[in-house]
Formats: sequence, C-alpha cells, structure tokens
Amino acid sequence: MYEDPIFKESKINPQKALEFGFTTDSIGNFVYLIPIMQDQFTLLVQTTEGSPVQTKLTDNITGTEYVLHHNPQGAYSRKVQVEYHEALLKIQKNAFTSAVFAESKTQDIIKYIQQTYGDQLEFLWKKTPKNAIVRRPDTNKWYAALLTIPQNKIGLIGDIEITVLNLHVEPQKVESVVDNRTYFPGYHMNKKHWISVYLNNDEPIENILLLLDNSYRLGKKK
Repeated sequence: MYEDPIFKESKINPQKALEFGFTTDSIGNFVYLIPIMQDQFTLLVQTTEGSPVQTKLTDNITGTEYVLHHNPQGAYSRKVQVEYHEALLKIQKNAFTSAVFAESKTQDIIKYIQQTYGDQLEFLWKKTPKNAIVRRPDTNKWYAALLTIPQNKIGLIGDIEITVLNLHVEPQKVESVVDNRTYFPGYHMNKKHWISVYLNNDEPIENILLLLDNSYRLGKKK
C-alpha cells in the first residue's frame, strides 16, 4: 500500500464518501475500488477517519501490485500515472474535505462557494498541497484560488504563512481595488487581471464575497 501525497491535506468525509461509492469493512475502513486503463488495473483507496489514505494499484492480468506509475520511465507507465492521478483527484474532490484553510473566514468563503455555485476546491499540485483552485464547470475557467504562502510574497514583512484568495478583476478596476493592505496585485497570476485578497485580517467578508461573485461572472462564456 502507498500513502499518496495527493491526500496529505485531506480527510475523509464519511457522508460524502458513502454517497460517492465507498464501502466500509468489518473493522471500519472506508474502501473504494475502481478500474482504470480500460480495466487493465484496479485501483484500491483505503482509509479510516484520522488515518493516512493508502492506495494500491493491481494488475488485473497478473494479480500483482503495479508500482511503476510512482516513478514512470516509459510512455506506458506515464499514461498509467496520469489516469491514476486523475482518478485520485476525482475521489478527493467527491469524498474528502480539506484539512487546510481552517480559519473561520476562509471556511465561510468555501461554504459560500459550495452553497452558491455548487463548486468544490480542487487540489491540483502534489508539491503544494495547501493550494487549491475553484473553476466554473461550464467553461472550465478558474474564478478563485486559495493559496497558503509566506506573507512576504505579497509584500508584507516577515515569512509567516498566510492565506490569500486570488480573484479575477476587470483590468480597468485593478488599480482602484489594490490598496496593499488587504488587496494586493495577484500573486503568481497576471497582475493586470487578478488580485490577491489577504484573508488573515479584519476585512468584512461581505466585501470579499462581492469580488468573488464578480470573478465568477467574469469566467462565463463570452
């Protein structure tokens, strides 16, 4: 069994997991099986509440565990790795909740996104598991990104980790929104179109949600 880092900052949500298709065994493990690569392999995902998530990929022809996708050397093993990761991301999205972004304001924003637009956080990057994006399903465009970064990355003094919310803004409005106290030029984004909102302060959440709604609208089809 392998502890995949995709789940490092996630925890099983029992209700969501059972609705998605997980089962429970006699000792309380949550278990999910899914075929990948046109039924050539079976992916097993197993965990319990409060325990690491373990995965196992079995070759359905030989009945043995397949491990080459963890360090692919050829085209076939890379293809297996891609399908494996796509399956895990779907499982994470539908059966797990984030163990990061625990601050109350950030949690309120996440709940607002889920309740208003029905969208979930997507943790896309194995090397930065504390970063997530949200996209519109109709256009596949991002309209928000929650990032955990050292505060000096946006120009504040010190390297304490903070949470920022990246939002899309009309280019003609960026300059009037950015105040370098709460609203900063978009970190790691096109600064003509994006801003970063510093969430670890006392800015009223209503102001942030107005910008979030606008960012969502900007992601619609033109």
